[in-house]
Amino acid sequence: MTQPPIDRQRPNPQPTASTPAPTLTVVIPAYNEETTIGRALDALHAQGDQIDEIIIVDNNCTDDTVAVVKAHEAAGRVRIIPEEQPGLIPARNAGIGAATTPIVARIDADTIVQSGWAQAIRDFFATADPEFGAALGPFEQYDMPLQGVQRFMVRVASDTKKDAGAQEARGVYGANMAVRKTAWETILPALHEGPGIWEDSDISLSLHGAGIKIAMLPGMKVQVSGRRMLSSRKSYFTYTASLPCTLRAHGLTQQARLSWIGVWLVRAMYCVFWIPTRSFDPVTRKHDVRRIFSDHVDRIIP
Repeated sequence: MTQPPIDRQRPNPQPTASTPAPTLTVVIPAYNEETTIGRALDALHAQGDQIDEIIIVDNNCTDDTVAVVKAHEAAGRVRIIPEEQPGLIPARNAGIGAATTPIVARIDADTIVQSGWAQAIRDFFATADPEFGAALGPFEQYDMPLQGVQRFMVRVASDTKKDAGAQEARGVYGANMAVRKTAWETILPALHEGPGIWEDSDISLSLHGAGIKIAMLPGMKVQVSGRRMLSSRKSYFTYTASLPCTLRAHGLTQQARLSWIGVWLVRAMYCVFWIPTRSFDPVTRKHDVRRIFSDHVDRIIP
């Protein structure tokens, strides 16, 4: 479903005294993320006073995730809330529901926001047409090779053009999205829970169904982990099968059938890139054949 681009000749004006930038909360669902969440919080704190609150949703962590978060509480603005129902969706809903600001951003525990990220969100929503209720930004994977291919795939998936200003996009991306709290409350009854739901598509379809537009913001840049590509074949295939399942949940039976073409293309790319991604050392930025035969833990998210 291709949408027309936002007028690139008239960028959104900067907020003025009469139109102050709205306040912003960042929500991070977390399950056993002790190795990644510290860097995520460091990057958020570097945004300064552009972020009003950071909510970490403890989804039954059994490692030192909570301890790492508490070590960052001294910097202020960090709040931990529990969500006992396991799963990314319940954790996400609890976090966004607890936010009191008009704009809420949602990232993953391995997301590293870049300079100007929060300001780009606040500036956009301060002046954007009310019909725009959500936004996403570009991302790169800091621990994966072949970044040029990945950037191209992101542009194609979001139906945006390289080096353009704010544009209307097809959908949001869970590791880097922002939404008006009013838009979220509007779509919440239409969202789905349970296994087999692809969060990104579920939110995007619900937004479109409510007539709420989504913007791609060039300044809303992040880096994320590509650890999903290190999952086992069984785990990755199960994950990608969530797209047609989500489309069926929205009553889009024909689109669900057609989506299997895309699913198998993505699975084929997983197989093609299996050796390059498994052999890549993100520290040295070089390939080491020995890494192919080392153990890789499947990505576990709430």
